[in-house]
Amino acid sequence: MKPQTTFGKKKKDGSLPIYIQVIIERERIQINTKVSVMPSDWDEKRGIIKGKSQEVSDQNLIIENIRARINQILVKYRLSHKTITVQLFKAEFSNPSYETDFISWMTQEIKAKRNEVGERRMIKYNTVLNKLKEYKPVLYFSEIDYFFIEAYRGWMKTKKFNDINTVASNLAVIKSFTTRALRKNLIETDPFMDIKIGRGTPDRIYCDEDDLIKLWHLYNNWKDISKYYQLKILRHFLFMCMTGLRISDFKAVNFDNIVGNMMFFYPIKTRSKKKQVVKIPLNEFALKLIADEKRKTGPLFEPCSEQRMNVNLKDIAKSAGVNKSITNHSGRHTFATLFLHQTHDVATLQKLLGHSRIQETMVYVHINETDLVKQMGNFSRSLARVFKKKPPVNA
Repeated sequence: MKPQTTFGKKKKDGSLPIYIQVIIERERIQINTKVSVMPSDWDEKRGIIKGKSQEVSDQNLIIENIRARINQILVKYRLSHKTITVQLFKAEFSNPSYETDFISWMTQEIKAKRNEVGERRMIKYNTVLNKLKEYKPVLYFSEIDYFFIEAYRGWMKTKKFNDINTVASNLAVIKSFTTRALRKNLIETDPFMDIKIGRGTPDRIYCDEDDLIKLWHLYNNWKDISKYYQLKILRHFLFMCMTGLRISDFKAVNFDNIVGNMMFFYPIKTRSKKKQVVKIPLNEFALKLIADEKRKTGPLFEPCSEQRMNVNLKDIAKSAGVNKSITNHSGRHTFATLFLHQTHDVATLQKLLGHSRIQETMVYVHINETDLVKQMGNFSRSLARVFKKKPPVNA
């Protein structure tokens, strides 16, 4: 596997192009040095061009740097007891700062996804990337294996104090990128092959009826003019509580999506997978919030960034006397939980939320345990009345 010097076909002037050759997986790889030499000027024993001129020195330096780069890649893999593939060698040699370092590669991949995914997903990608960089600023592809992943999992738990869902979410993102690297032949085997990411039951923070009353009262009696932007954020949050919109859909809906008092739209999250329109009737409170925004065309609302919204919602909740760490997504959870509490209609809720599978909607059934107990009580009392009747007489 040791690199060797070879020569290409003789040029018209009689010089020979110089290549550095290495054999990997029985495949001969030749690196063009873009340097040529007259046969009489080549020192076979020392492997350099003869002469003392500056031009000769520069050419020998180019040749030596290529040899050194090849050896550096080969030695790195040998010391780490990893098998280097032809594809991985070519990728690392052609752009070492981009292909060898997983962090650099992942950074570029995230940038390339900018127009493919929403703002929320981009924030997630960058959060995961920054945490990984904090743990290991330079991470070679060859270092990502079972032991590295488990060590990183332990670091997130013990040093960053991340809960099981945060850890699982971070690992899931990293896995999506290693899978991408596998498809590009940058790694040979899946480092997550024997890894169980695991996931606990997510905490779905929502506002109950009392919380929503407090927030609505705060909105209608807002006095702090200096914090007008927080009033707007509260208005936007309340609209999501009234409609169940995700933040991505909230930002996208405009006046063209409304016909009468009905809002029609294709959810951004699932738009690429299925073209299923969601229809949401707008109640009087949702219509008031739209009117309060004082817009006539274009988007219904002028939203701020998701991050700024979440930060300010903490202060808003505190001002309203709501002792919960709410985020923009709490608006969707609030709508779903209160709708189910009032109607017990899971099928309709599934349509309003745009869920393709009933299992997604059933999460809110589990959240509303008080209603479950109450409804089971009603069911038991109905059975008691039925069982008191005498059995029918067979004809």
